[in-house]
Amino acid sequence: MDHALLFALIGGIVPALIWLVLWLRIDCVHTEPLRMVMISFALGMLAVPIVYPIQGFIFEHVTFKELTLLTLLLWAASEEILKYLAARFAIHSYAYDEPIDAIIYMISAALGFAALENTFFIVGPLISNDLFQGFMTGNLRIFGASLLHVLSSATVGACIAYTYYKKYFEKVLGLIVGLILAIVLHTTFNFFIIKANGYSLFIIFAGVWSPLIFLVLIAKRIRRFSKKK
Repeated sequence: MDHALLFALIGGIVPALIWLVLWLRIDCVHTEPLRMVMISFALGMLAVPIVYPIQGFIFEHVTFKELTLLTLLLWAASEEILKYLAARFAIHSYAYDEPIDAIIYMISAALGFAALENTFFIVGPLISNDLFQGFMTGNLRIFGASLLHVLSSATVGACIAYTYYKKYFEKVLGLIVGLILAIVLHTTFNFFIIKANGYSLFIIFAGVWSPLIFLVLIAKRIRRFSKKK
């Protein structure tokens, strides 16, 4: 049990930290304070044990133990809102001094969330001594769900970034639009992953990987936008 939990923590947290280091290179010119990045990451992890009871309540009392599209939508909403709240501390701090920072802190929170969530998914097979299943689950989570969290949260971050120099109402509107887009992306992925099997699973993952290229281009555009201002 102890060894299973330890290996699950390593399998969940270490890959997320590696992804975090890679994504931090988006803002290689003006790096963010490591303290604020890690606070966002840690708060993202803390969001996991908070979101699970919420999702349980939704399943039990809102959708009445039916895994419907509404269930997936509300589950996605709970995760995206809590990930934003995890990053909000940094976004409303002294460290938020240019638009690109919103994307950085949202990604940090998202990977923190993914780290602990992946740990929970990996630990089950390891406790059952099914090392192969644990390995496969870890890989699927690292290259699928983790990047989905990055994509959806970075979408929120991009919308926040584009309103950096705007008035309060436009900032609120940007946040709402970002959350709606993130919830739709998250719900769509979960819907198709439930229906997936074999080859279609790869197509769904490719549907997550492809927009990440677009995300990097948007981040670079926002970084140039920051310099012009």
